[in-house]
Amino acid sequence: MKRKEEKAGKQEKPPAIKKPYRWHSLAELKRAIRASAGFVTQAAKKAGMSYKALYERIQKSPELKLLLEETLEEKLDFAEGHLMQLVGTGELGAICFFLKTKGKKRGFVERVEQEHSGKDGAPLAMVIQVVSPRAKELVEKTLKGEGL
Repeated sequence: MKRKEEKAGKQEKPPAIKKPYRWHSLAELKRAIRASAGFVTQAAKKAGMSYKALYERIQKSPELKLLLEETLEEKLDFAEGHLMQLVGTGELGAICFFLKTKGKKRGFVERVEQEHSGKDGAPLAMVIQVVSPRAKELVEKTLKGEGL
């Protein structure tokens, strides 16, 4: 009884009304891509279309593909320029990042060492629990290299 009362107090949303499909010109899509700095989700919102629809148009159009690549390259150049400014001012985080990404040839590499052995360097132990005689037979053949 209480749940019905709770539901009665809530207002239900009306069903979503689909917008009629509208063809977007190449010029409109180019403007949206430039205005969003190459971020497809934002460009789709600016153009008034779904991400999927814009992404499909980009994949079908060499001109839009090239524009998207160029726009992202410009932003990458912009970010690299600011990174180099920070390196020039002695910003330690920027210097470390630069050396980890661009200084690998000179040995500036972070490594994570993982041990692939058992306790105190002993070989790893493998325990096989056999469930049925058929499974035992298959395991023994496999360990002998006979295959299945």
